[in-house]
Amino acid sequence: MSVDIEPADTGGKVKVAHEVVGNLDASLERMAGLTPGRHEWPSDAALRQKEKFQRSLRPSTPRFSPHQAIDVVRAVLPREGILTFDVGAHTHQIASQWTAHAPRTFLITNGWSSMGFGIPAGIAAKLARPEVPAVTVVGDGCFQMTCGEVATAKRLGIALPIVVLNDQWLSLIQVKQERRSFEVYGTSLERGKAAVPAGTPDHYFGVPAVGVEGPEELERALRKALQASGPTVIEARVDAGHYMETVYD
Repeated sequence: MSVDIEPADTGGKVKVAHEVVGNLDASLERMAGLTPGRHEWPSDAALRQKEKFQRSLRPSTPRFSPHQAIDVVRAVLPREGILTFDVGAHTHQIASQWTAHAPRTFLITNGWSSMGFGIPAGIAAKLARPEVPAVTVVGDGCFQMTCGEVATAKRLGIALPIVVLNDQWLSLIQVKQERRSFEVYGTSLERGKAAVPAGTPDHYFGVPAVGVEGPEELERALRKALQASGPTVIEARVDAGHYMETVYD
């Protein structure tokens, strides 16, 4: 509901159920004099809404999807473990999907939300609390921006699995372009829109790398990486098509 001196300035996706445009003093005085409404909610309403929301975040997909990868990370990382992650379409997915069981275990950048946060945050988390398991999740665009920092983690001997969600796009920008019927431009991270992934290299700056294409492979690689003596890059080749349904503007 909007009560203002002028019509609500909203995006095309926002539906204003009720709107009052006019003098604010008169509007507030009128509302203050109304008989309070009754707010009777079934005892399980909040739980049912939460369950419905979580199901909507995990649509059925024919191929390995980011939401499946995130669930694997949550299942493998101990309850007290630390998650750091970067900025992009996966930010919205993780922030909605992840369950944090302890304080200071869910490290996210808010505000301007600049890309490049995830890997440095993971290194910092392990320096501050080396005894606590930590995992970093980044998009492929974010990894391109800060991949050199894996050498820093190697030099420091930090056991940090870095899960790279490789969908070959800057997906958050692509989603916004498509929703606004703009030309999809400058968001492909491969030479061609139908490019086939080139495969995972053996290492980045001496840090071992492994490619995975499904939840079971990711689980095995992640458990092994958490027991390693240094960082590991895990390239999860995912299909991010469901972002169009679940990512918020």
